[in-house]
This record gives sequence, C-alpha cells and structure tokens, in this order.
Amino acid sequence: ADVTTRDGAEALRGTIVRISGSQLRSLEPDELFHYQLIGLSVYLESAEKIGALVEIIDSGEVDIYVVRDE
Repeated sequence: ADVTTRDGAEALRGTIVRISGSQLRSLEPDELFHYQLIGLSVYLESAEKIGALVEIIDSGEVDIYVVRDE
C-alpha cells in the first residue's frame, strides 16, 4: 500500500516494512545502500583484513558498523 501521509507512516511504527528493489531511489555511481555493504570484507589502512561487516546500527547521529572476524 502507498503511504502518502504522516498519519499513514505513523500507523506503521514498530513494524517491518519491505519494498522491492524497483521502489528504491536511484543512486549516484559512488553511493550504496546499507544492505549492499553487509558481508563485505573490512581492511585497515595497512591493508590487513580484520573481518566482515555484519551489521549497521543506526544510532541517530552516526552509524555504527559491526565487524566480526571471519
């Protein structure tokens, strides 16, 4: 269902909302959605691999990237 009002959006608070890929906005060539980063390898500036990105937590002001050893 299309949500076009604030009240309509409020009714969805606390639920899981899923959309198809065709409903995503177009990105610039250097942009990615968070879900596209999950599973990517993470390296230090020294090129040492430290693990894989397993989760991105939206904490409000900044995103927290959770990296786990492989």
